[in-house]
Amino acid sequence: YAAYDMGAAMSPNGRYCVGTRHVLQPDNTYFMYPTFHNLDTGEITEIGPLLYGSPLSLEKPIAVTDQGTAFIYGPDNHTVAITADGDYFIPETPAGYSSPNISAVSEDGRTWVGYCWGEPMKCSPVIWRDGVPELLEMPELDYRGVKVPNQVMARGMSLDGSVIYGTQWEFTDTGMIYWKDGKVDWAGSDVRRIHTEINRYGEEEICVDAMRCMADLTQISPNGKWIAGAYRYEIMEDGNYHIETYPAVFNTETGKTVIIKDYGERVVSHITNDGIVCIANSSYLPNNGFMYDVNTQTNLGSVQEWILST
Repeated sequence: YAAYDMGAAMSPNGRYCVGTRHVLQPDNTYFMYPTFHNLDTGEITEIGPLLYGSPLSLEKPIAVTDQGTAFIYGPDNHTVAITADGDYFIPETPAGYSSPNISAVSEDGRTWVGYCWGEPMKCSPVIWRDGVPELLEMPELDYRGVKVPNQVMARGMSLDGSVIYGTQWEFTDTGMIYWKDGKVDWAGSDVRRIHTEINRYGEEEICVDAMRCMADLTQISPNGKWIAGAYRYEIMEDGNYHIETYPAVFNTETGKTVIIKDYGERVVSHITNDGIVCIANSSYLPNNGFMYDVNTQTNLGSVQEWILST
């Protein structure tokens, strides 16, 4: 649907695709049209116009349920929920928090995950069950094991909502975490290593080798068995610091991590229930890469060829 101008989101089972359309007016304001495309029937429903800059400013679609509720990010740093019938609401927040941000939804549409902002520059991970928000457990210490983290965000989850992954964000540190059975841990905890090195100024510097993730929303398999990310080495050689980043996959059932080094420094964008991962040359061009079977450590060919043949 070419009219979407800020990307699109698809529901877990592919019933709905949702986006927004912006139309410039003679007075240089914009009208916005949240748009639902029902892929089962082909019906396209536009809602609006809504005036840009109003409390219902809607920009980038983040998620949509199979039941027809879309979560669209607005310029006021929060998510607006809007339905194909034109009803809308702002998701509730835990006490003391504001600006709800929904990142992912479950298959039945009853569970959402994301984060809410508390104090300035501080946010916490949140799960919504039937619209009721609840704070998720936070890591005790930040990425470098130094202090209580300021920003922790839930980014995605399995279809049933039992496994969630997210990020612990602190400046350039974007450590990857996950929740299973309500308990938080570092993704790739079996290979996570904190070590102190001496830089070229003779000062001690804390370095971390660990899985990391930024604002990526597609890093978990539908069944929650696999979480894909990037494993970053922080290396100090003769006092000079540099990093190396490789695709990595964490198995939430065994607690084991596979770091894929055979193809150089790349990124991981998606993973299937069978442990088949998309290894991309760039996070902006996920089709410019290849598919890889983590179980057999086999290159399955280009992304396009694999999709078309499978």
